[in-house]
Amino acid sequence: MHLKKLELYGYKSFALKTELVFDSGITAIVGPNGSGKSNLVDAIRWILGEQSYKVLRGKSTEDMIFAGSAQRPRMGMAYGTITLDNSDGKIPLDFSEITITRRAYRSGENEYFINGDRVRLKDINELMNRAGLSHLTYAFIGQGLVDAALSLRPQERRILLEEAAGIAPYRDKRRKALQEMEETQRNLIRLKDILAEITPRLEKLREQSRKAEEYLRLSQDLKELLRIWYGHQWYLRTKALKKASQEEKKIHGLLEEARCALEESQNLLQKIRARKSEVQGTLASLRRKISVEERELGQLDREIAVLEERIAYLKQREEELKADLEAKERHRAQLSEKLAQVKRELADLEAQAEAKRELWAKAEKISTEALDQKIRALRAEVAEIESKLATIRRKRLGIEAEGERIHRQLALTFERLEKARADEKWLLEKREAEIKEVTHREQKLKEELEQLEEEERGLKAELSRTLGRQEAIKARLQASDDLLSSKEPPLLSGNLRGPLARLIKAPEGLEKALEVALTPFLDGWVVESFGEAVEALRGSPPDGHHILFPLDSLRELPPLALPDSEEVMGIALELVECAEELTPLVKLLLGRTVIVKDLETAKRVMELLRGEELPCQVVTLNGELLHNYGMVERMHNRKGLMELERERRQWETELVQLSEEEEDLRNRLDERERRRRELEEKLREERGKKAALEASYTARRSEIEAQIRGMEEEIKWQKSRLASLEEERSSLVKEETLLLSALEVKRSKLSEMEAALESLGPREELPAIQAELKLWQERRENLDHRRKLLENDLQKAEEEHHKLQGKLQDTTLRLAKALDDLSRLRERRDGKALHYERLLAEAEEKERLLATLDKEEQEALMKREESQSQVNRYEILLDQAKLNKERTRDELISLRKRIQEEFGLVEIQAQDAISTQRPLPLRTLASTLPLLETIPPNLEEEIKHLKGQLKRLGTVNLEAPEEYKALEERYSLLKEQIEDLEKGLARLRRMIADLDKEMEKRFMSTFKAVDAAFRLYFKELFLGGTARLILTNSKDWEEAGIEIEANPPGKRHKRLA
Repeated sequence: MHLKKLELYGYKSFALKTELVFDSGITAIVGPNGSGKSNLVDAIRWILGEQSYKVLRGKSTEDMIFAGSAQRPRMGMAYGTITLDNSDGKIPLDFSEITITRRAYRSGENEYFINGDRVRLKDINELMNRAGLSHLTYAFIGQGLVDAALSLRPQERRILLEEAAGIAPYRDKRRKALQEMEETQRNLIRLKDILAEITPRLEKLREQSRKAEEYLRLSQDLKELLRIWYGHQWYLRTKALKKASQEEKKIHGLLEEARCALEESQNLLQKIRARKSEVQGTLASLRRKISVEERELGQLDREIAVLEERIAYLKQREEELKADLEAKERHRAQLSEKLAQVKRELADLEAQAEAKRELWAKAEKISTEALDQKIRALRAEVAEIESKLATIRRKRLGIEAEGERIHRQLALTFERLEKARADEKWLLEKREAEIKEVTHREQKLKEELEQLEEEERGLKAELSRTLGRQEAIKARLQASDDLLSSKEPPLLSGNLRGPLARLIKAPEGLEKALEVALTPFLDGWVVESFGEAVEALRGSPPDGHHILFPLDSLRELPPLALPDSEEVMGIALELVECAEELTPLVKLLLGRTVIVKDLETAKRVMELLRGEELPCQVVTLNGELLHNYGMVERMHNRKGLMELERERRQWETELVQLSEEEEDLRNRLDERERRRRELEEKLREERGKKAALEASYTARRSEIEAQIRGMEEEIKWQKSRLASLEEERSSLVKEETLLLSALEVKRSKLSEMEAALESLGPREELPAIQAELKLWQERRENLDHRRKLLENDLQKAEEEHHKLQGKLQDTTLRLAKALDDLSRLRERRDGKALHYERLLAEAEEKERLLATLDKEEQEALMKREESQSQVNRYEILLDQAKLNKERTRDELISLRKRIQEEFGLVEIQAQDAISTQRPLPLRTLASTLPLLETIPPNLEEEIKHLKGQLKRLGTVNLEAPEEYKALEERYSLLKEQIEDLEKGLARLRRMIADLDKEMEKRFMSTFKAVDAAFRLYFKELFLGGTARLILTNSKDWEEAGIEIEANPPGKRHKRLA
């Protein structure tokens, strides 16, 4: 065997594909430093499976791959192949030429091939060990390795020589033989211990077997008696159960009748309550209308009272104006008359003055002193009276002007009062409208808030249900994960993609069929490469059964032709879903599996597939599996891994949906909460607005009421002031009348005196005439002044008369308008009152109807309570009947269990109320229990007697006969096994001795050959001298070391250590 060829590509410095051919003989490779000479040696070691990157002068797999240069990019893979000549058959393979290939990737993956077939690293190591080319055989001697060998200790040199002698396989066999021998010795000791333990039990079991046979005989007799006794008890219990069932059925019928009556009374009560609710709603509406009508009637009454008071005032004012107008007319007539009289007096006075002047001319010297004095006194009194009259008239005119002013103020006050009352009415109406609007908004907000709270409660309940479902699904997922985890292999290393059951998705309904088809492989794990599978198995525990699917080393089987039939579902490969890279694996496992509906179709399809040379199988939906080589399997009814995985995926999907639903519910709850806070804030605002409106309207109404009270007080004062002014004017008018009467009297006396003076003689009356003329002159001036005053008074009286006529006309018009308004208000009030009376009558009718409904409701309630009481009583009786029936049935079931415990398979007559499983129709195995109405009187005494005998036997081991027989067979088997183990130990000792002799023979022959070669090469290398190898212990070669003794020419004798 020798190296023929080395091919490298991408290994270290060999970026290009490099091929080296080695002919027979010695091949030397020369080159400058850094040209890659050492990389060639490293490459050979690397291809043959070297795992120590330190020996290969690197740190990881990436250091074995070309790292790139300025001209070439780095490579992703290193590739190397060596070709060995095996014509001598040293390598135990049936090939004259063997190629070994190794590939390495930057991901750390390694692949190994022998003659193009992918193998494991372990296969290469075993092959090289058999050929003597392992890394411990020093087939590769690197720099400094010779010096290191010379520096070894004697025992280490012996190991080097053992490798050269090929003793390692023999040592391995010897080690395994020793392990087997130790195990055999342990088994032998254990078997002897077991034999020593069971020997004393044989006699004891023999006695127990005899006692058990006696026990079985007595038990059989007791069983026959108990069969009769149990038949009688079964008859009594079944009779009692039948009676209890009839009683239950009867009470159940009565309960149904009572429930029907209760339902009728409930329906009647609901109808009455619905009618009552409707009437209450109508009555509440009527009461609201009545309240509105009462407020409107009250408002109309207040308006009518105000209008009546105004009409009364206008009538009074009209009468006063008429009286004033009449007084003014009388006063004007008096003034006209007085003015005419004054004018007449002036004319008379002029005529008298002319006569007096004539008389003066006749009797200038006639005069009477006394008459003159009286006349002057009277004239003075007349002037004083006239002055008082003028004063009184001025006062009267002032009082009349003041009265007119107060009348105008009173009219204005009445107008302001009417306006204030109209403002109060408008304010009340506006307040009622705004408060009603605010109350309506507040009510709407309350209703919306209640609806929102109801929605919140519903959402919280739905959220609680969603969380509960989430917890349930999480618990199911945890249980599923625990179950699936329990089926996972305890792999400790390796890049595993996952178990097969999780990587394949089966359609619903096909899980069981696919589970049966993949039963040996569902627990298997998928890996990327064969090397990863090897690494994963290295890290796994030694016990257990593990399946790995390396995707890079799967074979492809030819597809299976699908039979044409409606009952055939299809090829399993076409019915499952998986990742694209898993398709080769699924083709391998399911490409030759047919899924059908039932077993009959499976038989027909299998007949068509009998000629297939490669394995194929047909599986039904119920789990029956038929192989083309004849085997039939059926899966027991349980959930498999694929169904569990499907359910797990469904639960995960549902959990995601529930999480989204939970998030949506929480968002909706947050939105409802935000909306609820907004509504509460709006409700507080509306309540604040309502309170503000109430406060504002209360303040404004108080202000208006204060104004109305002030105006009413003002009207009251003005009326009292008018009354006092009228009294004062009346007294002035009376005083003026008295003064006028007195003035007339004085004037008549003055006229008489003047006439008397005229009757005196001319001379004698001259001074009097002169004085009279002077007085007449003054009187004329006074009359002229009076005329002017009267003319002025008459003009004023005319103006006042005209004004009073205008005021009277205006007051008359206002009075007519007020009377017309009063008539309309009274008509409106009468209509409202009529409507109010109708509403009251309708409300009274509804109240009477409500009272009737209350009475009917009480009667319906009493009837419902009576029906409910009857239902409750029948339910209690039914529960008691059911309890009695269940107790009887439990007694019957307990009796049946006791019968089955006593007799095993027994065919007994069961009631319909008892669910019992009839035994299989095996007459030889199942006995019949007779139903007996009566039993012998001494039956129970005989049963007690047999039970006493059985009790006196004490504890009986019924298995003793079988145990004795089994133990005796085991005793014989153990003795045979001990003899076989002793023979095996002798065989192993002989084999170990043969191996020791063979190893000693090989070692000594190799030692002698190496010593002779060492002596020869030493002389050639050192041109003389002597050297030899010496065993440190010639008696025990396994414990001996190897000393090197060398004596070069001209040097003293020395041993290397």
